[in-house]
Amino acid sequence: MTAQGTAVEPQRICYRAFELIRDRQFDDAEKLLAHWLGKVDDAVARALLHSTFGVLEKRRGHYQAALRHYERAERLIPHDPVIKLITARLLLEVYHETEKAVRKCRQVEKLLPDNPVVVHHAKTLEGLAHAIKGNRRKALQMLRASMMNGFEGFLSCDNIDFHLVEYCLKKGWNRESCQEFLTGALACARRYQETLWVTTVGKILAALS
Repeated sequence: MTAQGTAVEPQRICYRAFELIRDRQFDDAEKLLAHWLGKVDDAVARALLHSTFGVLEKRRGHYQAALRHYERAERLIPHDPVIKLITARLLLEVYHETEKAVRKCRQVEKLLPDNPVVVHHAKTLEGLAHAIKGNRRKALQMLRASMMNGFEGFLSCDNIDFHLVEYCLKKGWNRESCQEFLTGALACARRYQETLWVTTVGKILAALS
């Protein structure tokens, strides 16, 4: 609801903002989001607007501002795992705040322990944090844990995060674990007849054999 009591659709506003961001009309997107942030008092609606504002600022390269918006969104809906993962990734990739990123990933796992895709992304991101710190053992432990029984319960290979396995391959860490991960990803792609993924992952595996 707005402060005047008029219903507002935050999804529609955010969708329009994403269109403006896509077209690099950053100033117009900012005006739109700022306008509605001044009117909306519902916590979930405000969180969606702040999260979209975070996307805008990240596209602009304003990472500090992006982080502030993501953290505001997280405070408004603290049990949303997606916002926590977005914040954790920004903390890790831009600021190398590995410990904070790991804490958020573990919070995500506690929020949705039975969701294989969410847990996979949390474990992969935590593994990257350990990898950045140079902890090969924990990074590989997270890689193996992220496979989620051969990616059972995944609806598409698009759900798989390949950042950690790519990092481990570049470092030359435990090729066997990397091959196991990629073999599971290939099986997932074949299960859903995703031709592009089958070709891409198949080529990587062939190069490793």
